[in-house]
Amino acid sequence: LRCLGSLESALDDSLLDTFGPVLDAAELNYQLESAEQCFRFTNSSADFQSRDLNILLRSLQQTKVSDRLVWWLDVRSCRRRA
Repeated sequence: LRCLGSLESALDDSLLDTFGPVLDAAELNYQLESAEQCFRFTNSSADFQSRDLNILLRSLQQTKVSDRLVWWLDVRSCRRRA
């Protein structure tokens, strides 16, 4: 699940930034941030800044909180932590 490389929370040099014409279009910055926060959620990150958390919650607002919680705990339980 390490889809963002070593970068967890900024859009400066993540793998999302290296492909496609996304960086050329300023209006697509929100979509890029939304995708990155969703990938961080999938990667079991728990240290979101308030702006990042708001973006994530807007992205996931159509799903039930109970469904998200069960899914996130299941994914997190599969991870090996150092």
